[in-house]
Amino acid sequence: MASSFLLFYVMDHQVLMPGITYSATLNQLNWGTQYMGTIHTGDNDGYSWGDKHEITSWLSYQWQPWISTSARIAYKHEQQIDGIDSRIMGPVQTANPDNYGGDTVTMNFGFNLAGQTRFTRGHRLAFEAGIPLHQDLNGLQMETDLVLTAGWQYAY
Repeated sequence: MASSFLLFYVMDHQVLMPGITYSATLNQLNWGTQYMGTIHTGDNDGYSWGDKHEITSWLSYQWQPWISTSARIAYKHEQQIDGIDSRIMGPVQTANPDNYGGDTVTMNFGFNLAGQTRFTRGHRLAFEAGIPLHQDLNGLQMETDLVLTAGWQYAY
């Protein structure tokens, strides 16, 4: 069994972005969990974005060297915006800082295809579908029904 921890942070213009990842592998089975945060340490002309905290845990199985499937559950908490920018005015929902943030829990299912021979070697296609299990959003916001993600990666 192999396992690893990764701890990181980024500090950029009044934003602290801490994170930690744990992952482990046993034969064809892989699992792990990750925390990532966005913590705002300053304000912008009378307001500041709400902090964001995200936790995700996953389990994947590699059926063959070229295909794996995964299941992942993700929790996201976004705090409300603190204050108001007097330059943002209007009779629209997006101008109201109370219509920002909340809690969501999403269940995700995916698969990866990894090239193994000749011109496909180093190429990887990934697909994931996410279904919200819980949404408690602040104020008036559109809910999410389905999230689809597709990606291509080339490593050399």
